[in-house]
Amino acid sequence: MNKLKDVALRLLTCDGAQDTLSMIDDEGATPLLLACKSGLEDVAMAMLELDAVACKIDTRNDGNETALHWASKKLSDVALRLLTCDGAKDALSLRDDEGDTPLLVACERGLRDIAMAMLDFDAVACSISTRNVHNQTALFWACKQKLKGVALYLLSCGGAQDTLGCVDSDGDTPLLVACKRGLGDVAMAMLDLDAVVCKISSRNVRSQTALHWACKMKLKDVISRLLSCEGAPGALSVVDIDGDTPLLLACKRGLGDVAVAMLDLDAVACSIITRNVRKQTALRWACGRNLTNVALRLLSCEGARDTLSVVDSDGDTPLLLACKCGRGDVALGMLDLDAMACATSTQNERNLTALHWACMNKLKDVALRLLTCDGAQDTLSMRDDEGATPLLLACKCRLEDVAMAMLDLDAAACKISSRNVRNQTACTGHARRS
Repeated sequence: MNKLKDVALRLLTCDGAQDTLSMIDDEGATPLLLACKSGLEDVAMAMLELDAVACKIDTRNDGNETALHWASKKLSDVALRLLTCDGAKDALSLRDDEGDTPLLVACERGLRDIAMAMLDFDAVACSISTRNVHNQTALFWACKQKLKGVALYLLSCGGAQDTLGCVDSDGDTPLLVACKRGLGDVAMAMLDLDAVVCKISSRNVRSQTALHWACKMKLKDVISRLLSCEGAPGALSVVDIDGDTPLLLACKRGLGDVAVAMLDLDAVACSIITRNVRKQTALRWACGRNLTNVALRLLSCEGARDTLSVVDSDGDTPLLLACKCGRGDVALGMLDLDAMACATSTQNERNLTALHWACMNKLKDVALRLLTCDGAQDTLSMRDDEGATPLLLACKCRLEDVAMAMLDLDAAACKISSRNVRNQTACTGHARRS
């Protein structure tokens, strides 16, 4: 049909063209509907200019689709023109066999101007609470397509509360989608409208809640609001398909204030011992993101000992990461809690131990404390990927007391003649610093 565009335009100039505009074929389609379905914008506009009334814009085909449904999918100018025609109001409320209204279609296609024009024309006729066969509404798609203005407009319409509780076939609610798309203002508007109907603890097919996504997208105001809602403790304990809890995600995103607020609300529900698919815990990320207050708070929670020995997919323990980030106070807190559980001799994928990092970051008190732990002698002989031993690093960083303590503990294990990739030994490392 696209190849006959010029023919169609020529036919519209012929005598009797107006009579053909109202003819309906065996599938219930008018010429206007077919032009819109085929994407023939020039042809559709020419038909409407010739005789909009004869075009019968509210005619439905066998799939219950109108010209406005199809124009809303791809022909913005035609859709806007149709809204000026007689019968436009009736066409707005019509649903096709998929349950879609023209407004829902416009939102699904991300066509902001068309959606806004429809709502400005007659928001009531738009039937904003209509759900399609997938249980999706115009609000759902406005959020999914990041149509912020449309979403906020919809929330101001009558019947908006009815759409907040809709759960689509993937388990997503409008609130969850708004958080997933980073639409903080829209999410706040939903919660202000009716937080209970929003179903904040609702999970999608990936076991994610609005709180999971608010943490991922760093929507701090939304998170604070969610934590004040009824059902918040229940949402805190939800583990998604990747093994992440909201607390774990807050730590991963570096949201220290949020993590503390979660722990203040219900530390038990936060499930601090949960490990994700990469064997990471909230404590691991609190250390990795330098969230000192969060890490210390986690160490005071029930179950903290169980998290100390967790080794992630990179081979790092919480203690190793605390030393890596230079957080001596956190590292000492871990050792005070349970030095044995800290697995002090663990090497990561770069063959570094907590002692290596304590020396590199000049954490003198931590290094000395590590040397009093079980297994300390074993770590003295460990070489990292650059060939450095803890003794070599202690000398390189001028930690004389630490180096002496290592030699006093087990000089043979220290491997004083060991050379790194730069051919340096503990002796040359110290000499170059002197």
